[in-house]
Amino acid sequence: MTSELPAGRPSTALSSRGILATPVRMVLVITANVSILALLPCLGLLNWAVVPLCMVAVVLAVVGLIEDRDDKGLFRRPGPYLATIIGSTFLGMLSVVRLVIGLGFV
Repeated sequence: MTSELPAGRPSTALSSRGILATPVRMVLVITANVSILALLPCLGLLNWAVVPLCMVAVVLAVVGLIEDRDDKGLFRRPGPYLATIIGSTFLGMLSVVRLVIGLGFV
């Protein structure tokens, strides 16, 4: 049930484009908070949770980046998705380094 514009295209207000921008930001904020908590002594076990969270965030950001395009195929708002890809990759690498230093990976 979409309203039609005069040109015959569906209204962008009712379409699902850009719907992943908010969940991607939320996953990045959650991942960053857990990663900061995992930097504290005796809480390094949380690094095991940060790595899969980072993977989920990167996958969601890539899917959102692919889906959030305009009619010409150009990206409409790549900012949140690229920030999540870069931030989650950095946080994931930081957690892996912490696990390697703490002999979490043997």
